[in-house]
Amino acid sequence: MSALRQQTGFPSPPTSTPHPPPINEGLPPHIHPILAHQNWIQFHGDCRECRGSCSLWRDLQPSIQLASELLTHPRSLTWFIRVLHGEEILDPVTGHLYLLPSELEREPRALAWVVEAVRKYLIDFAPHIKISFGELGKEIHGQMRPWPNKGFITINATYAEYFLSGQRSPIQDLRTSWAVAVVLVHEIAHAVAFLARGSGKEALYDRAGDENDDLGWALERRIFGVRIDWEIDAIRGATGMWVRKLEDRKGMGREDLVPLWWLGWTVGFEDSV
Repeated sequence: MSALRQQTGFPSPPTSTPHPPPINEGLPPHIHPILAHQNWIQFHGDCRECRGSCSLWRDLQPSIQLASELLTHPRSLTWFIRVLHGEEILDPVTGHLYLLPSELEREPRALAWVVEAVRKYLIDFAPHIKISFGELGKEIHGQMRPWPNKGFITINATYAEYFLSGQRSPIQDLRTSWAVAVVLVHEIAHAVAFLARGSGKEALYDRAGDENDDLGWALERRIFGVRIDWEIDAIRGATGMWVRKLEDRKGMGREDLVPLWWLGWTVGFEDSV
């Protein structure tokens, strides 16, 4: 394993492909039911009634396809076992709730059917999760608001503004499509936890986390091995991406900038740390 990969979770860079292909090249056109068009209750301005024909919906397809793949990969499905079945414990020292690993995570013989059950759970939750764009300010990429029997996900409207700007490039599209996919998966983690466990304070995924290390970040770390952050701009899209290493529990500063080729690599992340 290379020193770079040991430090950040990145694989070694490719030797023959300096730039990644389009983010959805090779991805199946499958869209997870949670991300289906009928669950997007508002797009942007007059797009609300587009029924899948507007340019914004078409431009979101790479993000939605990638989010569907990330959400249904075994690495993600096994992560959801604890969210669905883990016991909540109060840490008397920190005062934080955290989830104990479920016995189902520890039983290899049962893992295959448990993962399949989790896959079905996520499909069953689909009618109860709604997604829209909204004004969240510059620093917030997405937000999940609980409602009786519903989880409402809001994605920062700046992403929609970028896709509608007419000032795009393939590289900017790659970064921004990848970023939207990650935001969607992050917020779906919160929505599923709310629907499965009910209202109240959300528990941390494990005892080692802190109040800034919520379930969305925990799922990102399970998928990629690191936490990645970025800035969002209506003209440039997602930019200034950087890595927060696993030991960066307090979000201390910016680490290595994310290589562009790595975003293409994450489409096939079976070998990730």
